[in-house]
Amino acid sequence: MLEELGYSSTLEYVLFLCEKAIDIGILPHTNAGIMTRSELEALKPLNASMGLMLESTAVLDAHKDCPGKIPECRLETIREAGRLKIPYTTGLLIGIGESREDRIESLEKIAALHRDYGHIQEIIIQNFAPKPGTAMENFPEPDIEEMMDTVALAARILPPDVAIQVAPNLIDPRALIL
Repeated sequence: MLEELGYSSTLEYVLFLCEKAIDIGILPHTNAGIMTRSELEALKPLNASMGLMLESTAVLDAHKDCPGKIPECRLETIREAGRLKIPYTTGLLIGIGESREDRIESLEKIAALHRDYGHIQEIIIQNFAPKPGTAMENFPEPDIEEMMDTVALAARILPPDVAIQVAPNLIDPRALIL
């Protein structure tokens, strides 16, 4: 499909989209998955910031057969972005089979990367939302207490200059009524 549009790679297409966004006055924030140093370098001048959800440092069944979800590969992309001084957003996906200890380890890894490079501008604490027709369609969503506990852990573990965001569009507002 990319070739039909006149592009030789996904990177070439994303670069084009970033340039078009800038042309109309939008500052791009690319979140294109695992990237190499050279891909990050190519995108850096065209992005206000970039991102990649770590999701978890744990090896989980939810990520089975998905090479783009290997935690160390995701950490390496985030680390390379730090080396390149790219402002970066990352985060955790809550409720995919990880434990509380896994969340703590993930937050500690993010905090360490920020201490090393100073580039993590924000993390997102995102709840898993099962989708019909997927392998995890019957997986339970995390409850509000799990989400609140993870936000509290993030506030305790992360440096104070890293913003914490919770995706409000993914949480059923009725769950907040106590």
